[in-house]
Amino acid sequence: MSGSEVRNYRLVMSRPMRVVRVVVLVVTGLFFVGLASSGDVEPIWRAGAVLGLLSSAVAVRIVVGPAVTVDRRHLRLQRSWPYRRDIPWYRILAVDVDPMRWVLILELNNGDRVELPAVENLSELYDAIEVHRRRLDALDA
Repeated sequence: MSGSEVRNYRLVMSRPMRVVRVVVLVVTGLFFVGLASSGDVEPIWRAGAVLGLLSSAVAVRIVVGPAVTVDRRHLRLQRSWPYRRDIPWYRILAVDVDPMRWVLILELNNGDRVELPAVENLSELYDAIEVHRRRLDALDA
């Protein structure tokens, strides 16, 4: 992995299940677009339809977008806004694997433990985290 490369890791999901979820969310979003653009709907229902449309769009982003992003500066957990979290490499003390659920658990310098979501290519993510951690350890030595 080169120094400027950014790696994205999506949530673990089979391709057919991902397609089904995207189709259901898009159809739901289209329903809300029709409801919001209808002229004979009360304002409270129109506001609810806009909220439903925004929720559908965020859900599609969660299903098809990255859950974890790794670059040379930090590890980013792409949870829904405002819960997005950037963790600089120097804050990660150790990485553990929970074999029961097959997820990575980060132990931070301040004692916090952060559980990463179950992502595709989990072993590759583990290796990428270790590469960045070792690079920092080498600079400290």
